Amino acid sequence: MSTAVISGLIGAAAATLMASYFGNKPSEFSPLTGRRRLYYAFGLRVLIDLIVVILAILTVRTIFDQPDDISLHIFLILFTLIAGGFLILETHFSSIEFDDDGIFVISPWRPNGEISWVDFDSIRQRSFFSMHMIRTKTNGKIYVYDAMSGARELVDRAKWQARRNEFG
Repeated sequence: MSTAVISGLIGAAAATLMASYFGNKPSEFSPLTGRRRLYYAFGLRVLIDLIVVILAILTVRTIFDQPDDISLHIFLILFTLIAGGFLILETHFSSIEFDDDGIFVISPWRPNGEISWVDFDSIRQRSFFSMHMIRTKTNGKIYVYDAMSGARELVDRAKWQARRNEFG
């Protein structure tokens, strides 16, 4: 088994363990906004940063070890840039806040803004991606990754609110 495969498996296992640990932590109260705040914990952000750096190092190493395989080089560079970029943007620049009025989403993937609980339609678990997808009536979908501290609190509240909206 190559070192890249072993490193990938170790990284995936570590990320899964860290995500399950941090995802069970409670949200924090933000005194500035008066809302509960979901975020990626510092330890998880550091782990993600390390995984991205290791991925970049393995990509460069593979390029130098196999200098004639241009298609592999292009694939690895694109994969490293896309996956690394997504992970960095998601863990460092995304958060969700919620209170009795609704939620406020801060994300590089969608416009930031407040969504009223009345707008909530349904919530579904996406086990493969370790996340929940909240569907709203007018604001599209919101993805709550289980690795976010406080995710369980928001998911429980969203489920309750979706049932309440459905049955009036």
